[in-house]
Amino acid sequence: MTNLKAFWILSIFSIVGLTFMWMSQIQFLANVSTDFTEAQIELSRLRADTYVEADNIDTDLLAQNLEFERIDKVHYIDSSLSTALAK
Repeated sequence: MTNLKAFWILSIFSIVGLTFMWMSQIQFLANVSTDFTEAQIELSRLRADTYVEADNIDTDLLAQNLEFERIDKVHYIDSSLSTALAK
């Protein structure tokens, strides 16, 4: 009789404990999913802002302000490990 009673008590506690753990995992996944969605929305907003700013840049004016010099021909030296740029 005592073994059967201990079995039922252990079973009920196990069911309650596992249900509590399952509910907390579901809540954690819901929070992570919400955070991920908010991060995706923020990233798309930032990308849209970046594209708008990139379209408004005058590259010739930028090159003059940064004192770049215009070159006529660019030679690429291609090696097996990397690519070098020579003027």
